[in-house]
Amino acid sequence: MCICFVLCKLNTSHVPFASLHNYTTIIGYLFRVPASGANFSSNPPKAPGKWTDNKALTGGASSNEANQINGVTSNVKSSSSHPAHRLSLPPSSDEFLCNEALGTADYENPSGNSASNVFDSDTLLSGYEGGYILVPRGHCTFEAKARSAQRLGASGVIVRNTLDSRYSLIDKDADTAGEDFDYPDWGNTVWPREKNDYECGTNKAADNVGMRAEIKTDKLYFYPPPYGENNDLLLSGPAVDGNLCAKLMVGGEGMDTFETYCPSERCLLTGRNASDDGSKLEACCAWDKWITMSSDGDDDGDAVPQHREEKIKIPALFVTMENGDELYDIIKDAEKNSGGSSVQFVNVVPYARWYPSVHFSSIAVWVLTIITLWFASYKSAEEYRTR
Repeated sequence: MCICFVLCKLNTSHVPFASLHNYTTIIGYLFRVPASGANFSSNPPKAPGKWTDNKALTGGASSNEANQINGVTSNVKSSSSHPAHRLSLPPSSDEFLCNEALGTADYENPSGNSASNVFDSDTLLSGYEGGYILVPRGHCTFEAKARSAQRLGASGVIVRNTLDSRYSLIDKDADTAGEDFDYPDWGNTVWPREKNDYECGTNKAADNVGMRAEIKTDKLYFYPPPYGENNDLLLSGPAVDGNLCAKLMVGGEGMDTFETYCPSERCLLTGRNASDDGSKLEACCAWDKWITMSSDGDDDGDAVPQHREEKIKIPALFVTMENGDELYDIIKDAEKNSGGSSVQFVNVVPYARWYPSVHFSSIAVWVLTIITLWFASYKSAEEYRTR
């Protein structure tokens, strides 16, 4: 199922935070971000049909098309069925929302020592109550992230895809002391899978998607192992932003063709040497698709005992790397501009795409179909009855 968001970067002057949803004039932009859902959590409410094209579900309207990021939203008032939620990043001490799964936090006990750096000691509140959390993929299961968000009081969680999440360690407890991290840990790395995670351009997929590049290892840094999340910045974005894949693409007609062969504008290291001396690594175009997040089952291997894993009741949604990075940048930009007489933040209104409900014509068609099948079966068996 595809989920959409209306996001607004809200900028108000001399307006108390508590009154922002009470017919406050809010200047900013709004746009929709498609997402997929999860099979272990609830789904956002269905959008009314009249609001699915170019209007915000909070009651405002944009004069632009739905895929544009310019517009004005005024006289905003959230509806009870589609409320607006503050969109925030995870706690700095738990950026992947995996501390509970790893056994280093317990958000079920706000007054405990393992949660003291997240919950306020006086109110025992996390600050995420009623909001949504944008969390990067990886380091633990989707369900574990959603459960931690739920225990923090969030109304929902949005998991954004990342290049970093496509790598993992075979032995997480392996000793890396003394390594300089100029090269990957070849024997202890689970690399992305060809065709599933990336496309190199041999036997290209539809629309000629696929490319490969040869990148010198001294351009990258593999810490923390196995990949080094800072490499995302070097392997993401268009050619004009300095993407190493665009600069070092093999067989291309120039950097201007990079976006043609790699629409995601991101690439993954394949784990294969591109030179005999191992000084270059092969990189190919990353697939950036939506997925349905699945439950981790009873034997999930995390530190939370099964009898303490309550059912996920909040929506859990998944966005692509492109859209996830965009949301992340907007939140960081809003954080930088907060303070003084201006309040800036990001609001998210999650909703399922509108779909038609049961109509009397559907029942009529069903009845007509049954009668047709019965009559056809009756007439075709007439010879058997007469004999």
